[in-house]
Amino acid sequence: MFISRNIKDSIAIFTKKIKAFLLSNTSREALVFLFFFAIASAFWFIRALNDDYVVDVQIPVRLSNVPDNVIITNNLPSHLTFRIKDKGSVLFGYKMGKVFAPISINFNDYRQDGQQVIINTASLDRNTFSQFNSTTKAISISPDKMELIYTLGEKKKIPVSLTGSINADRQYYIADSLVQPSKVMAYAPRKILNKLRVAYTKPILLKDINNTTYYQVSLRPVKGVKFVPSTIKLVFHTDVYSEKKIEIPVIGTNFPPNKHLLTFPSKVNVTFQVGSVLYKQIKASDFGIEISYKELEHYRFDKYPLRLTRMPHGIRNAQITPQRVDFLIEQN
Repeated sequence: MFISRNIKDSIAIFTKKIKAFLLSNTSREALVFLFFFAIASAFWFIRALNDDYVVDVQIPVRLSNVPDNVIITNNLPSHLTFRIKDKGSVLFGYKMGKVFAPISINFNDYRQDGQQVIINTASLDRNTFSQFNSTTKAISISPDKMELIYTLGEKKKIPVSLTGSINADRQYYIADSLVQPSKVMAYAPRKILNKLRVAYTKPILLKDINNTTYYQVSLRPVKGVKFVPSTIKLVFHTDVYSEKKIEIPVIGTNFPPNKHLLTFPSKVNVTFQVGSVLYKQIKASDFGIEISYKELEHYRFDKYPLRLTRMPHGIRNAQITPQRVDFLIEQN
């Protein structure tokens, strides 16, 4: 009850202040100023409408009468931009209320011109200008030309190739990638299809991924070619690296029958990183450290530096311990 009374009192005080302001000299002067300002603005607007102006008007474009066996392989512009000149009153009507009928391009009018047709847009404005006032003048049309490319069923299936950069997080790697679909159907005139080998994706950039990642990318446009589908789904499976250590022998190769190699130690450790999927599959026999007789025949140092001559795919950062071994060529 107390709150309600306070609200009523506040409203009453505010109403009195408004009345007082409206009845004051300052209020009268402000209202008189606004009245004459509104009249002056109205006169200025009416006068401005009698001046000539240039504006751009967009009118939709539609391709009609396309046979069922025809596939349009390029994108026609969705509209034409007419730059026109007329009095402001006419242009104001165009902008505020005029709905322009689409410009219809009859496919049959250009069918005899081949599968790559250049259409001069100036030839399309005859029916369009019946929608304008007789006083309206066209200054330009943009674009001034349109290209129509189509095929009569010619097609070719081609592989998809990824472009861009895909990188896994520091302790991860891309274990597998899936492209869906791996091939797409390309529709185009025969002379374009003959040169087409691969459908490239638009460049993609994926950084530091550490789990299964799904991505959708569009194919890179090729003039005169329609790809079906035009977007590709990508799946990247990641795996985490683990460290593994195995022991492998140092083996001499191509030694004469009466000689053989002794190293100290005879076996060394190889430490490397491998994904969890391959961890149990990697064996010592997948690696090799071989030293040929020719390498040692003229070697004059006490210790020989080791290197892996064979290692499996899918490992990284392989290190040998020790990196050098003592050796002896023993004669039988």
